[in-house]
Parts: sequence; C-alpha cells; structure tokens
Amino acid sequence: MNGIRKKKGPRERGLFYANSLLARLGSDLVAGKSWRGLWQFLDWSQMRQTTGISRRND
Repeated sequence: MNGIRKKKGPRERGLFYANSLLARLGSDLVAGKSWRGLWQFLDWSQMRQTTGISRRND
C-alpha cells in the first residue's frame, strides 16, 4: 500500500478531480440548480472531449 500511495500519478489526480467535481455537483444540488447544471456540464464535458477546447461556462 505504501508504494502505491507514494506515487502521485494521473490516477490520483483524476480521483481528486472527480472528488472536487462531486463536491461541486453536491453543492449545486443543495443550491437547487441541480439537474440543469448537470446536463449543462455533461454537454460541456462531451464537447470538450471531442473538440479539445477547455473553457469554463460558470
């Protein structure tokens, strides 16, 4: 376990990204702008994956 933990690879960064994403999504749910924001984000992430454009639409 120690050897795995010492390595800060893309997998750990991805986990951190996913966690922060979930936290943001959770706060959005609490704020009540839940589903619309979720669909917007899904569209945005799909677009970003296909086109390679990185932009924020906050």
